[in-house]
Order: sequence, then C-alpha cells, then structure tokens
Amino acid sequence: MRNTPNSSYSATEKEKIFCAVLLGYFCIAYANVSNPTVPSHRLLGKSPEYVDTYSDAYKRAIKNRRVKMAGIGWSVSLVATLWSLFMD
Repeated sequence: MRNTPNSSYSATEKEKIFCAVLLGYFCIAYANVSNPTVPSHRLLGKSPEYVDTYSDAYKRAIKNRRVKMAGIGWSVSLVATLWSLFMD
C-alpha cells in the first residue's frame, strides 16, 4: 500500500525499536569517530607546541561532549519509545 496523504500509517513496534536502538547507536558511533576541527582564529600567533597541545585537548573535549550529548539523546529516545510502546 502506498503512503498517501490520506492514508493513516502507524509504525509497528519493531520499527519503533529499530529507530530508537540502532539509529541512536549509529549517532554515538559517529560522534566517537568524527574528528572536530579547531577554530583557526584561536591559534594565530601561537607557538607550534601550544598549537599541538591545544588542538589535542580541544579535539578530545569536543569529542567527549559530542558523545555525551549523543548518549543523552539516545537515552531519551529509548525512554520515549518504550513509554509509547507500553502505554498504548
């Protein structure tokens, strides 16, 4: 059946669980694998040692923040999905 504007479509429980679990996992994996870029204006005129140290610390801090936020988002989506499944 085609999904037309007048048709009513309700996601199945398996689709909801798939979206909440697997897609959230991929968001966390992407946040962990992605490599943030350091704003260049913060490094102008600094020594090479400072640039290396700052770049490493910045990338580590931003990556940790992204993974944390992705984990929080994943947790919220899991709770919302389970809530919608068991409260119907």
